[in-house]
Amino acid sequence: MRESWTDDRLDYLNHRVDDGFKRVDEQFKRVDEQFAQVDKQFEQVDKRFDRFEEHIFDRLDRDARRADERFNELDRRMSRVESGFDRMDQNFAELNRVMVKFAYGVIGTMFAGFMAVLATTL
Repeated sequence: MRESWTDDRLDYLNHRVDDGFKRVDEQFKRVDEQFAQVDKQFEQVDKRFDRFEEHIFDRLDRDARRADERFNELDRRMSRVESGFDRMDQNFAELNRVMVKFAYGVIGTMFAGFMAVLATTL
């Protein structure tokens, strides 16, 4: 036989449904609180990453400036080396001209001496 729904049974069912929804609402409230805690933790992590990122970029900038200074100093040193080589090239060119003139002088003197010897023997 089929039971009929009386007002008492409907009130009891209504009360149980309300209790079930209250439990679900409480569980959602706890989940929302946990998400709020997670959000706070993520905010702290974000702040730490921001500080770390700022530190890293400051250090990279500082290291890049030091590298630039060192390269500039290397450029200055290389310029001095290049100017030294330029002076050496000039000195070797002058030495070459002097040696050529000396060789012409020696050859000319030897030729004059040979001509003098030849003239005296004839």
